[in-house]
Amino acid sequence: MILASQAAYIAMLFPLNIVLVLVSEIAVFRFYQKSTVSLGSSIWLVVAANAGSWLIGCIVASILMPSGLEQRSAGGFIGRGPHYEMYALLSFLFAFIFSVLIEYGFYRTFRRRYHFQRLGICTFMANLASYLLLGIGVICLFYFHVI
Repeated sequence: MILASQAAYIAMLFPLNIVLVLVSEIAVFRFYQKSTVSLGSSIWLVVAANAGSWLIGCIVASILMPSGLEQRSAGGFIGRGPHYEMYALLSFLFAFIFSVLIEYGFYRTFRRRYHFQRLGICTFMANLASYLLLGIGVICLFYFHVI
């Protein structure tokens, strides 16, 4: 049974969603940083920031957010509780906010090597683009069975 708090992180494991997230974040990152960071470095930074953000976010979300599961019987059967879907949707908001914070912190560790421009807005917009596309990917996957 998938914890509702992990919905956003599980959605990122589908191959098309991984591509959508990384390509969109790299494109936005390049838009803001093309004069200060090479394409190769941009790709490495975005992939590393997202991998770290995903791993840390999975752990923290499972600790801080409710699972949405409840015990259904004395025998220990666990099923979705009445607020499971709401918690699953909230996991995307949590993941978005947490990703912006983690990735911004990651990029800041390289600020002496790369002279980033407008790093805060760059990180916010890159994640906004990727989460919008992730949302479209999730809708296609679950509602339209396109993916």
